[in-house]
Amino acid sequence: MRRIEVKHKWRMGPRGAKHRAELGASVSRLKSPAASHSGTAALLETLVMPLSVAAVVIIVLHVLNVALGYPSWQLEHLLDLDGEANIASWFSGLLLAASALVAYLCARKARFVARGQASLWWWVSVLLIFMLCDEVATLHERCTEVILHRVFGGQPLVRAANWIVVLGPFVIGCFAWLGMRLRQALRMSPVAARRMLLGVGIFLAGAMGVEFLLNGITSETAVWLVHAQIVIEESLEMAGVLCFLSGLLAHLQTLEAVTSDKGQVA
Repeated sequence: MRRIEVKHKWRMGPRGAKHRAELGASVSRLKSPAASHSGTAALLETLVMPLSVAAVVIIVLHVLNVALGYPSWQLEHLLDLDGEANIASWFSGLLLAASALVAYLCARKARFVARGQASLWWWVSVLLIFMLCDEVATLHERCTEVILHRVFGGQPLVRAANWIVVLGPFVIGCFAWLGMRLRQALRMSPVAARRMLLGVGIFLAGAMGVEFLLNGITSETAVWLVHAQIVIEESLEMAGVLCFLSGLLAHLQTLEAVTSDKGQVA
């Protein structure tokens, strides 16, 4: 009992209070103009607005191409939001790659602030890299085909949303775990927490919600609904990743402020 009391006293003693005060002071300094224009995170954050504008331009070009009746097959290939190996897919991959890089930087900085949290950001970076590979190679659809063929004899469970039915529970479980861990790890970065959790929600709404709700709609039944589904789904996915990236950068700024106060360089 005595050892437990001593340990508790040490945690709540002057050293613990001093550590919390240092973290609070570091976070408060992020609001100052000097802090907002320095550091790697601040430099990278200037790219969020151009990336957002680029996303809007890509979506508008797709809509115009559809409205004009696909005047050129070259333009259709380059601008199709639902296509592969084109501008839209490359841009989505770029957003995921940038997010994975910032998560990696957060992991390096977190080693000097809260070593237990560094592993979380490593896992976030790995998850984003996997999502990048999935964006390029459509791994979720290929995995679903294998599972349906091996387990269900090739009979589709739902016509247009097989992957959601088969892999949906696993995906939701992974993101639920990620959300809980992020809330715990981002107590010192409430702005970052709000942005990241909002980004995850927006991304899932586009990647799973829209596709599941509009399941079964084909070009023979309602052409305009098919186009609307593609635009809404891809727009929400891009917006979700951009919001998550913004939250990562906000947290990286917090970590940079804390590590600079301690005189440590990651």
